[in-house]
Amino acid sequence: MDKSKLYGYDLPNGTWFVKMKIENDEMWEKIKEGELKGLSIEGYFIDKMEKMSETVKPTDEEILTALNEIIQDIKNQTEQ
Repeated sequence: MDKSKLYGYDLPNGTWFVKMKIENDEMWEKIKEGELKGLSIEGYFIDKMEKMSETVKPTDEEILTALNEIIQDIKNQTEQ
């Protein structure tokens, strides 16, 4: 069963569906007021890559480590 259906949504199978906890009160108010209606996960990856580019060109191992950290962060967030 598609997870979106478990939460009562009638969306096409395969639709990306994410549950998030917003810990920033100001941002949460903007969401509730309808000022913010979506998000981009791209920023998360860009931040990691920008930090690596502040030094010398990252090695393949550093890139893989950063990607593993991102995956672990996502896993930890979904387990909460």
